[in-house]
Amino acid sequence: QSRTPSDVPLKPSAAEPASANVESPPQNSLAFGAEHEVPSPHALLAQWYKRYPKAFFKGHTRPLKTGIHLDLCEVEPWPEKLVRRALACYVHLPRYLKSVREGANRVDLAGEDSEVVTAEEAKHAKRQLEALQKKQKARETQQRSEKLDRKIGALLAKHGQRPQE
Repeated sequence: QSRTPSDVPLKPSAAEPASANVESPPQNSLAFGAEHEVPSPHALLAQWYKRYPKAFFKGHTRPLKTGIHLDLCEVEPWPEKLVRRALACYVHLPRYLKSVREGANRVDLAGEDSEVVTAEEAKHAKRQLEALQKKQKARETQQRSEKLDRKIGALLAKHGQRPQE
């Protein structure tokens, strides 16, 4: 009997040993080339979009359960550091940060509501988004400036003049 990630219990019950009800996805479905090759965080996240479609979204995003990295570590064969890095790639996306609004329901790996986003969590996400947008704007301004400098340099060189420093 094959089980999908959405019906794999993540928390052991008191009556069962911890290993009895936690099933890792089959290793061959996690393969990235060589059998023991460890994926990049982005490649692992790409797999999560397929393996946990009710938790990880490419479009409209919902906030994830607090501590979901622990659930992922229980069902994924990868080191915790890799799981955390892949998760960081997701939770720092602008669309994810926008989804963390006060009162929004957080979801677990099965897509079930787990808890509600607090006002403080929403403020933190808003600050992160603002910092990300500020950084992006500075990067774009720098790129435009460098592009303009290259164009001016090319025009001056074309007309036999040297750029002024």
